[in-house]
Amino acid sequence: MKVCLVSIHPRLLSGQINALVGLARGLRDRGHEVQLVTAFAETRLLDPERIYGPEANAGLLLSKLARVVRIVRRLQNTALDADVVQMNLPTPSFALVGDIVQALLGRPIVVGFEAHLPAVRDLVSRRLVAAPQFYLPQLLINNRLIARTARFRAARYVVASALQAAELEGLGVPRDRISVIPNLVDLSRLDEDLDPDAVALPQHGPIISYIGHFNHVKGVDVLVRAMPFVLERHPTAHLVIAWSGLGPRGPIWKAIRETGVGERVHLIGRVPVAGLLRRSTVFALPYRLTIGQAAYPGLVLEAMATGVPLVTSDLPLLREIIEPGREAELAHPEDPEDLARAICRLLDDPAHRAQMVRAQRFLMRFSFDPARLVRQYEEIYDYGVVARSGCS
Repeated sequence: MKVCLVSIHPRLLSGQINALVGLARGLRDRGHEVQLVTAFAETRLLDPERIYGPEANAGLLLSKLARVVRIVRRLQNTALDADVVQMNLPTPSFALVGDIVQALLGRPIVVGFEAHLPAVRDLVSRRLVAAPQFYLPQLLINNRLIARTARFRAARYVVASALQAAELEGLGVPRDRISVIPNLVDLSRLDEDLDPDAVALPQHGPIISYIGHFNHVKGVDVLVRAMPFVLERHPTAHLVIAWSGLGPRGPIWKAIRETGVGERVHLIGRVPVAGLLRRSTVFALPYRLTIGQAAYPGLVLEAMATGVPLVTSDLPLLREIIEPGREAELAHPEDPEDLARAICRLLDDPAHRAQMVRAQRFLMRFSFDPARLVRQYEEIYDYGVVARSGCS
């Protein structure tokens, strides 16, 4: 089968792109011919060194629209001989793009939504004041009002979570046209290791680590503000923050200064994800919200696939895959003291950490096995090929 996978995502360093690459690898392993149509050359997508390359600016609205137009034009040529076209879009507010692409191609397509829409009440608050550059576009573009302008004409919609499926049903998409398939982990990323000559990690004491962007929604400043409470109980602990280079540094530096934990916080650059995870006592992802990233967050899945004790936020999307205290400790969002308590529960108890890793591996083996998820996509694509005779 010839499959064309499309994404309009502007960031190379993203869970959405990682999941797309993982799906492409899995389909090729199953003998399918896969073409990738994205804002990036395929050689760059598949290059294990891509994490160290320059990250393009997402751009202003007009440049974003121009990029989408270029991708759609490429797709029109690439999809001529494809059996199936799957277009991955950020959220249902972009569903109109899927409708337009289906009309241009003249046949049904599969549309995947990588993230869910934010609730307005979560944005119209102090968060909007703290980081308007992040939350204002979410408020103006990623909303249900814009989502309702679409006709939802695609043959099939694929989402990762029950939350997203319910969201689509609320927008009028029939349940029998929605498939729930968790996003894939690109297991090739988990083979990479740290270069000890390039990355100097603390040699003594437990390591708490974070990997990713500094966008306000990630809650990195909350993690820094949790460190004084952690150090009261574990004075030899270190916090290692591997910054992607995206997101403002100012709030993080401010939190370090105000808490006085600078000697225990180590800021490093981009590193192989699994390499740092394997050297971490606890991995922390203190999200404020689960918007603006893949559902489920790619780093949550990569952490569990690697096998590292995990602390993250108690949010509805994460509750779908995590039983508190089993696959991860869950802390109240934006609560440094509760985050510190969750971290200390793991630092205090090696047996608890070992049990958590076993639970993570069980979950990943039976719910997130890439080969099984790829077979679920094959079933959808078989439907898509049969449905090529017409669109509703």
